[in-house]
Amino acid sequence: MKNLIVTLGIFMLMSCGLQAQNLDRFVEKNKNRAIRKTEMRVNRKVDKGVDKSLDATEKGAEKAVKGDPQKKEARRKRKAEKQEAKEE
Repeated sequence: MKNLIVTLGIFMLMSCGLQAQNLDRFVEKNKNRAIRKTEMRVNRKVDKGVDKSLDATEKGAEKAVKGDPQKKEARRKRKAEKQEAKEE
């Protein structure tokens, strides 16, 4: 009887130890998963920011080309010529 109780006690202790190890693994996996998710979110936000800044520089370059003073002057001259032609 004594051997049976000791055996059951050892079995219970071993199972509790295994559950504790499984719990530690579970906690570690969830912690690593949370870290990966956070890193992915941060990387996505950084990528969006980089994309936005690149788009802004492209738009700025396009506006600079459109805002070329010589081209603006040529457009004004053509517009003035059209208006003079309509008035005549």
